[in-house]
Amino acid sequence: MKHVLTVLLCVLVTSVADAKSNLSIGSFEILDKEWFVVSLSQSSPDNFAQPRVGTLFEMKALADDISPRRFRQLWQDALAVNESADIWHKYSRDFDLFFQVVQAPLIKGDHLVLEQGEDSVVVSVNHYEHARLSAGFLGMVLQTLTARIAPIPELKQGLLAQLPEAEQKRLSSEFSNGEVSLQRIGETARWLRFPKSTVSQL
Repeated sequence: MKHVLTVLLCVLVTSVADAKSNLSIGSFEILDKEWFVVSLSQSSPDNFAQPRVGTLFEMKALADDISPRRFRQLWQDALAVNESADIWHKYSRDFDLFFQVVQAPLIKGDHLVLEQGEDSVVVSVNHYEHARLSAGFLGMVLQTLTARIAPIPELKQGLLAQLPEAEQKRLSSEFSNGEVSLQRIGETARWLRFPKSTVSQL
């Protein structure tokens, strides 16, 4: 019972923080399908290369049955446009850890977060930490998604807070709709029994 109350408190605190810090929002759309609504709690694109500590890059699934393979492919497609072989090599361990976070199909409402820390980027799924990546990973992702030739133009516009107001409101509503159930939190927490979360040493 104490554990359930703790999780509920965490959910409430996170929801309040979200309401205050979601400064830009966009759609992760590939092949004419919206897979995630994405929120970024950073006010200025000037620091995308080096996000401030505490910056949150949040994804809420809009589609059901996003398999681990599909999750990997979506991100590979999104990042491959602008990233050189050197970047893929430099962050190869991070990519492996990031992709391994999803151990079973994601369902609508699942909440994934990359949070910038002092020495690492923390990856959480439905309020539980699942992995730690090297400190430069989030900056690399943000630079890629907002590059001059952006892999997902709609997402770039969202991250730069350039979407029309009506679209921002629609996506904000999608992001705020519902909260992941305690049952689902328990299901994704069990993914931690698979390959142990570790910290990349870049």
